[in-house]
Amino acid sequence: MTNIFPVDLLKLTKECDKKTLAIWAANVAERVLPQFEEKYPNDKRPRIALETLREWIKTGEFHMAVIRKASLNAHAAAREVEENSAARFTARACGQAVAVAHVNARIRNIILCNQGN
Repeated sequence: MTNIFPVDLLKLTKECDKKTLAIWAANVAERVLPQFEEKYPNDKRPRIALETLREWIKTGEFHMAVIRKASLNAHAAAREVEENSAARFTARACGQAVAVAHVNARIRNIILCNQGN
């Protein structure tokens, strides 16, 4: 699989502030979210992860338990769908995106989850 993002993007993820990375992570994950929601319209866990991230971006209020729960729930949704599917990668991207609120390095996982999408 070819990385669709410029190599310099990985460098930028190390140089940007956390809020900028979080906005970018949310935008990337939201772009592919329909791939999950079309197949699993009743499972809101990936969307809730992104809503949690957007709330942190908006307010700056950080509650580790809330961020962690949203991330883990999105990853749980990923484990419950077909392996190697767009839906699984999308749920993982959402779980990684919300985790950017506490670890900038998560953004690199989003880049990897979205290769080829």
